[in-house]
Amino acid sequence: MAEHYARVFQIREGQTRFGVTAGWNNPYAFIQQVIANLRAGNGTAGGESFDNLPTDQGTAVLEYSTAIGGQNVHNFALSKVWLQSPNPLSNVRATFRLFRWGTANVEFNNGLAYRSAPSGVGLLGITTTPGELASIPFFAESRFATTADMNTQTDGTNLDSFPATGSPATSDPEKLNFYGAYLDINQTTLRFPSTISTITPDIPSSGGPLLSIRDLLVDHHQCLIVELVEAGDPTVVGATPGTSDNLAQRNLLVVRTANPGDEITRTVQHAFNIDLTRNRRYWKKHDHNNGHHDQPIDTDHPHDDRPTHRHADRPHEKDGSMTAFLEGNCCEEIEVRPARPAVVGGGHASGDHAQSHLEGGWLAQFPEKLNEILERNHLEADKQRRWTFDAVDWKSGTGLDELAIFWNNLPKDSEVTLFLPGANVEEIFNFRNLRHAPGTVRIVDSHTLRLFPEGTTYLPIPSLWGDNLAGMFSVKLPAGITKGQRFRVDVLQLRADEARALGGFQLNIQVEKAHDLWQAEIRTLELFHKRLSLTPGGDRWLPVVANQVAFTRSRAKALVELNNEENPTEPPVQWTDPTVNQRGHKVRVILERIQILDDREPWFKGKGEFRFSAKVFSPDNGGILREAVFPASGCYKLTDRPGSNEVRLDATLFEDWAETALGIEIGGVELDTFDPDDRLAAYKRVFEGKPTDWLANYAPTGSPIDPQHLGGWKLWYRIEYAG
Repeated sequence: MAEHYARVFQIREGQTRFGVTAGWNNPYAFIQQVIANLRAGNGTAGGESFDNLPTDQGTAVLEYSTAIGGQNVHNFALSKVWLQSPNPLSNVRATFRLFRWGTANVEFNNGLAYRSAPSGVGLLGITTTPGELASIPFFAESRFATTADMNTQTDGTNLDSFPATGSPATSDPEKLNFYGAYLDINQTTLRFPSTISTITPDIPSSGGPLLSIRDLLVDHHQCLIVELVEAGDPTVVGATPGTSDNLAQRNLLVVRTANPGDEITRTVQHAFNIDLTRNRRYWKKHDHNNGHHDQPIDTDHPHDDRPTHRHADRPHEKDGSMTAFLEGNCCEEIEVRPARPAVVGGGHASGDHAQSHLEGGWLAQFPEKLNEILERNHLEADKQRRWTFDAVDWKSGTGLDELAIFWNNLPKDSEVTLFLPGANVEEIFNFRNLRHAPGTVRIVDSHTLRLFPEGTTYLPIPSLWGDNLAGMFSVKLPAGITKGQRFRVDVLQLRADEARALGGFQLNIQVEKAHDLWQAEIRTLELFHKRLSLTPGGDRWLPVVANQVAFTRSRAKALVELNNEENPTEPPVQWTDPTVNQRGHKVRVILERIQILDDREPWFKGKGEFRFSAKVFSPDNGGILREAVFPASGCYKLTDRPGSNEVRLDATLFEDWAETALGIEIGGVELDTFDPDDRLAAYKRVFEGKPTDWLANYAPTGSPIDPQHLGGWKLWYRIEYAG
């Protein structure tokens, strides 16, 4: 038997942690040494231990800014595995994945979000929408180039073996091991596209334009899953971190609000994904009259004679509460009582009556929609899956996924909305009415529901709109909240007809002073604004990100004003919108290399002495001009003979925002001491239109009219998104 835990932490570059001395500047070398130190110290290194890392989501917060106060910030994840087994286990791998969004459904599917190479090293995860990127793997070793096949990625640090252990009664009843990964979520390096190639999905550069991981993430914090991969104990499709001992989860959804503040400073938002994908599973039938429900049959995954891995807290640490359920990595299977008959229109809600109620109710006005619902929920074909009705409680048998929202200590007079731009919330509202649910949900508009935080709220989510829905919670706290207060909202996704939980996440709300929030909120505004510029039209997240930008801009301004009110003796902070001159897209122009075809010198003089200059100008955003000289001093000595006629520069000429136009001019000169300098023909090009149309590699083509062939020299450059 084994237990499996996951933790995260951040660190400023050069700081000492887990026995790794200050001065390091390679995050991969850092995490490798941390893992080695923890393994050698049985969980303790440098006076710190894995167990002392914070488990509370409010304190285990990661950083999305690359640097703060001039210091680089890095994020890391660690996993701890306990093993108790009379037999050794060889080549046990830990694979770290981060979903692009917060999600309640973390079901395992190695053909979708949990894709792996034959070695067990993680690949890019996808949704059922062709090419949509769902999850990103992380490693303890450097990422391979974006042109490489990710199946060749190595991560030897996260592949290790366990020796056999003694019985529980012996002095050596269990073994510990540690794994880890560098979470480069705040770096600007371009890594992956948001839409990967359906033909070569494991070669990142073969998909859409490359983006940084920082720009690929949808909101503040996401869902981290650590999978243990061992050949003799594969993870079953449909498993969750609560039902499989191979999966551990760490949710990272934390938002902060101010006190006392006006309405917008007391409001928080968080986006999340509703994944309605149904994985194929084998099921056996139980007697529903005795309180049993369909349960998965694990025909290929017996545990009778091999050690198992699980991440739940040890029995003596469990308190059975919803907090323990979610903070213990949050995805256990839940028990659901059998549905009891409920009176609808004077009769009992049997399956046949439920179907007739559907056919005779509001859906009868839309026969095509009714047939779609009946077909999707198998009301005609499967007599075991019928509509049941109840005055209050959620019951199995509806054939729908549901969000179960536990309000915990959230003040009852908080104003909560759920924005679902890809759904018609009237459908959700009417499904609730079919079972006479309480009036704690109201319609604001066709895509927004008002939720009243009383008891537990259940929202049936029909799969009429596809497998994945973008959603966003907004919570406005009442006046009178004070610094230090914390509020929790737990969200579970339930699969009604299978009577089980697919996972969950916890939204943590922390109340702080505006002084502690306004700078971070401005950084968040810039981050969201850039993500909006990178989100294509028609993307399901576009309405959510647009809403985030507008909200964060207003909130950042209000926090600055509140900070000035709270600190009247300090110089006031002047509000300036950092995005005012960030229209269009942030692009980068990189001069890759230059090749000399004529060194302008007779053979007996040897090499020519070259210097190059560049100008890049955009008239947008107030006009932006960037100039550079290469090299900054001296010269490049080049001939026109292969092998000594080329200089590799990889120099950034421009990294800023452009909206409608971009001009590039690159020239050079061959220096002469006694004769006049020889100027090279200048390269000039003006790009107009949409910046997305400029993204490309520009290289000599060999055609009769070749813009990158300037007669005596050639150049290579590229325009890409700036990370």
